[in-house]
Amino acid sequence: MKVQVLLNQTATQQLARVSIDDLQHAWLALLQRAKLNTQHHVQFEAISVRFCMSEILRKLKQLGTVSFYDLLSPSAAIGEVIAHFLAILELAKELLIEIEQTEVFGVIYVRSV
Repeated sequence: MKVQVLLNQTATQQLARVSIDDLQHAWLALLQRAKLNTQHHVQFEAISVRFCMSEILRKLKQLGTVSFYDLLSPSAAIGEVIAHFLAILELAKELLIEIEQTEVFGVIYVRSV
């Protein structure tokens, strides 16, 4: 005798958690993109992480949810990339932003809380 049971359940979409590996992968991609924009002369450039935090929060307030890659200009220099990445980490630590990913190795999204 075979018994078959059918369940009527509503599936809810769970967003994948963003792991440190996902952030590392996104970071390496940003660094690679920044290397394409390197210039051959050296100059000192002071970049404030706090300023970058304010800039990111302003952008998120204006646009809502933004992809991790769109938070920076494609022509950003390596110093800007580093300062913005540190700003994102600090904002997440202070619970001012949420970082989400819809699927493994998918686009990472950032939004203000």
